[in-house]
Amino acid sequence: MNRPRSTRRFSLPASLCLALCLYAAGATAEVPLRAFSASYEVYKGGFNFATAELSLAPLDDGWRWRLVTRARGIFTMLYDKEAYSETKFDFDGQELRLREIVLADEDGAAAEDYEFASFDWNERLLKVLRKGERRELALSGDVYDYQSIHLLAASMQQLKLQRVAVSFYRKGKLIKSQLAYLGEETLDIDGKEVTARVYDQTIKGSSTISRYFYEARNPLLPIRIETRKGDDSPMIFRLGKVEWTS
Repeated sequence: MNRPRSTRRFSLPASLCLALCLYAAGATAEVPLRAFSASYEVYKGGFNFATAELSLAPLDDGWRWRLVTRARGIFTMLYDKEAYSETKFDFDGQELRLREIVLADEDGAAAEDYEFASFDWNERLLKVLRKGERRELALSGDVYDYQSIHLLAASMQQLKLQRVAVSFYRKGKLIKSQLAYLGEETLDIDGKEVTARVYDQTIKGSSTISRYFYEARNPLLPIRIETRKGDDSPMIFRLGKVEWTS
């Protein structure tokens, strides 16, 4: 198995990061959206146990992120369901407004595996159905999730921001989260050196840290994602191929 290697060259001083700390209000830049479909190999503990497909595409008068993850090989005996998530949103080049978030298994039939969130920005109300239970939450500002976070990273690149705090949707709740730019890292992927911009995401009350890697010329396309909970080995999404559709 040919696994990616990396040489790190993070160099941003902590004082600079703190000095440029900015909250989400007004933090979105003129980010052009470009549709694509990308495939990933998923690793955990050194094993390539799954594949994933991430896409960004126009939908009606808005846009949609979609992520589908499938176990592979002998791991299908342990994980026999296809994990599916999608995020529908509006974006005018500057302002992000989530519409709906759906998380489900392959058929969405089991209540414990289905989650739906609907955003009403006129009423400033978030309606959630999770594990068969319904709840309503007040919306007070911009909200991001695990898919629209790529748009926030792209905005930070254009505005040269080092750290942004946002309201983040996770498990039916709105939680404070922070995305921080760490610097550049050179990834050796299949013998090709790629310079990536690296961002870390932390979530209040959670030990999970997500690390995202993007090329500067394609800021919406993650070329690698690492998610680690506490001292556990990270789950790694490694880009295989991408098809640009617009």
